[in-house]
Amino acid sequence: GEGRFAVMELSLLEDSTRVLRVLTPEVWYPMLLCLSPDESTLAVLDAQSGPNSQQRVWLHRIDASVDPISVGGPDGYDDGQFTQYPAGLAITPDGQLLVSSDTRIQAFGLDGSFRHKIDIGQAAGAIAVDALGNIVCVVDGIRLQVFNPEWTLLHDDISGMLDSPCRTIAIDHSIGRIAVGGEMLRILD
Repeated sequence: GEGRFAVMELSLLEDSTRVLRVLTPEVWYPMLLCLSPDESTLAVLDAQSGPNSQQRVWLHRIDASVDPISVGGPDGYDDGQFTQYPAGLAITPDGQLLVSSDTRIQAFGLDGSFRHKIDIGQAAGAIAVDALGNIVCVVDGIRLQVFNPEWTLLHDDISGMLDSPCRTIAIDHSIGRIAVGGEMLRILD
């Protein structure tokens, strides 16, 4: 789009650590980041996109082959809209961006198009996706729900190991462990 650009620089440090630097005038206040499993797309939640202070999720191609894509419409309850700041971002192995907000997890294509949603009926928080595409969602900040890639609920209440509020979640794909964080970091097998 006119006036929109992203500069991306991928660097390799001496210890083989890869560092990606994204510079764009579109992102004012990045709150959440998520990298696709194939490392081709970076999703960024911007809590204040421009003077209207409307939250946006931006998709950036790592190779900068296309302009950043805005995901989600104006604030609201319709499909593809958010009524409060999204609490989680994840990208599935099959290339869908998942955004948790309010009581919903919404799926978007990497072109920004709305695909589908699931309403879990309670506050949807941080989300992560394992190597098989299973979705793990923090619910009400105190328990976890697990959905398969077809969005069928597999586990309704994995809460026995959470003894404090949880705001972040990550999955170690090599061994299948789940890390949750809030007031403390907890590793779940």
